[in-house]
Amino acid sequence: MITTQVVVGLGYGDEGKGLTTDYLCLHNPQSLVVRFNGGHQAGHTVCMPEGKRHVFSNFGSGTLRGVPTYWSNFCTIHPPAIVKEFKQLLSIGAKPVLFIDNLCLVTTPYDIVHNQNLEKGREQRHGSCGVGFGATIERCEKGPKLFARDLGDSAYVERWLGKIAEYYGMERIPEEEKEFIDSLVQFNHIVTLVTENVILSLSKWKNIIFEGAQGILLDMDHGSIPLLKMQLR
Repeated sequence: MITTQVVVGLGYGDEGKGLTTDYLCLHNPQSLVVRFNGGHQAGHTVCMPEGKRHVFSNFGSGTLRGVPTYWSNFCTIHPPAIVKEFKQLLSIGAKPVLFIDNLCLVTTPYDIVHNQNLEKGREQRHGSCGVGFGATIERCEKGPKLFARDLGDSAYVERWLGKIAEYYGMERIPEEEKEFIDSLVQFNHIVTLVTENVILSLSKWKNIIFEGAQGILLDMDHGSIPLLKMQLR
């Protein structure tokens, strides 16, 4: 029998989702942490009793407890960010394990640039971190899609980066494209691509912890925009 817990923030974020997930992993060591929404815009801080501290964006907040993460197909991924965080986790003695669904949508450099351009000059933001999550979702609803399963073929990825740049009406950005494509070799060594049926059928999980990535009040359809204005004097 598999038990489950769901960690959801009921505000605008900063509700302690990371710490709660870490606590549940401490008491349920044979767990799998499932990220079921958002992307690498999350920032879940976990501090361990011995002083280790990490802000989780691309890995579940149970990683310091040795609990693996499954990135569901409701989430987006950004390979350079995953590689960077993987190295950070190794540097503090963690052993991160990351399963990624084949159908995860991929955030590209062009999504990030488009996202940041949209945010310039806006006084009211809908919780955007400017890392391309919202832009990726919108692009994939209307335009070219790049999936996690495509990232093993760098030539294919390069062609689709061109299509995505064209979709946004942008000039190609060679430096960012090179960094993105160069990260794919390490990315494909770090992660294990799976399907939902495979990961959930593995008998070794005794408990599933669903870790939310943002507060409910920031939901684009059902939330609200916090009206925060500051006058700098």
